[in-house]
Amino acid sequence: AGRVVGVVSRSDLLRVLAREDDEVLRDLQQALTAELGPHHDVRVSLSAGVVTVAGDGAGAAAAAALVAARVPGVVRVETSGQE
Repeated sequence: AGRVVGVVSRSDLLRVLAREDDEVLRDLQQALTAELGPHHDVRVSLSAGVVTVAGDGAGAAAAAALVAARVPGVVRVETSGQE
């Protein structure tokens, strides 16, 4: 307790936030497939790090939102009203 175990620099933080949308979207699609299976019915879009999630059921969209929030480069997750 009370000891330094690592250092995070500003460039480390910016590297995560400055990822290109196509790279983040690729990682997001892979994460959704891993968590929800290859035939999930969730649709996602991404713009400037903001993910919009829509699905055929509130449960699927909520699960996808949780997955999306863990992907590096995602700055915010929104759900569309078309669930």
